[in-house]
Amino acid sequence: MSDSVCPYCGGAVRTGAALCSECRRHRPAGCTEIVRVGTTYAAGRTADGRAGVWDVARGGPPVEKFPDDKAGWAALWKSFDNADTPAPVPAGRSESARWLRFAVTVVVLVVAYIVIHSVVYSGCLNSPGLFEWGTCYKL
Repeated sequence: MSDSVCPYCGGAVRTGAALCSECRRHRPAGCTEIVRVGTTYAAGRTADGRAGVWDVARGGPPVEKFPDDKAGWAALWKSFDNADTPAPVPAGRSESARWLRFAVTVVVLVVAYIVIHSVVYSGCLNSPGLFEWGTCYKL
């Protein structure tokens, strides 16, 4: 039975559960919406209509609360930016990492082709070119 929605991933959170069953994060008490997640803290809206900052690792109630107006959000961002940095991009998700994996795969395949070709034609009197597969004449 679920009584709330996880503010991080939108998954259903069971009654009395401390962690979301989908994203495995601690459920911040009194949070209705997460606006930004850092490495240590998360900023969002509280159930009582205020802005708040939660400790991501511990969950529980907000560490700080601010009014839900322009000045309150400005104070929240100042506090949040001084206390935390944005969460890093997970490894393996960048475009350059994908190209690097592709390049390494191509190099491995080319080296494997050369080794197989060399083994097949070792000891031959006629050695065909690298991209030729032909008859091997042995003594």
